[in-house]
Amino acid sequence: AIACNYNGNANEDDGSCDYNESSSILTGPGEMWLVGLTLTDTENEVYAADCEADGGVNPNVALSGSFPGSGDGEAMHFENITDLTGGLLAELVPLASLADISFCGDVIRFVNPATGGVAILVEANGIWMTPVPILGASSLWVAPMSAFNPGCGDPSACGFTDFCDLSVACDYTDTDGDSVLDCQEVVGCQDSAADNYNENATDAGDCNYNGCL
Repeated sequence: AIACNYNGNANEDDGSCDYNESSSILTGPGEMWLVGLTLTDTENEVYAADCEADGGVNPNVALSGSFPGSGDGEAMHFENITDLTGGLLAELVPLASLADISFCGDVIRFVNPATGGVAILVEANGIWMTPVPILGASSLWVAPMSAFNPGCGDPSACGFTDFCDLSVACDYTDTDGDSVLDCQEVVGCQDSAADNYNENATDAGDCNYNGCL
């Protein structure tokens, strides 16, 4: 019973079920979405990075994908999934890929394939979230990538802007291959016998010996 036009009095399916009756939620193969779990009060809370204050989420701890179907006659499904976390949300992949989903006005309905239960996600600030946890202490959330500020949420990368920005502009260039990113290189004298020895230098610079270079 997740179709937007579900009729509880119907005793025969006439094939008219519509699972996408929203003018505010954009779907299709070109619309990228993120699906994730809240991390507060879980063992992975450190990755929330204070982004979950006031109902927010960390967009970099999520699965990316799209809802390419039309919703006409069949439920929507999250497809073309990529785990942006490198495995942190691996348990969410089968749940997200197998769930039947509908977009009805400003509400998203999500059928848990493991239990058959229907979760209702409501929108706040461009993010749809279950008001109660559905997996341990975690609530499910979904949002289009466009709901987040583009930038770099990885403080170890060059170009870091904010933990809660969508990481699309992080720079990991390491020209000399020494495992130190270009923006973090320190040029200085690396000879401990020199007057101007710099123990923090990662790239060789001029050394001064008895006042002479």
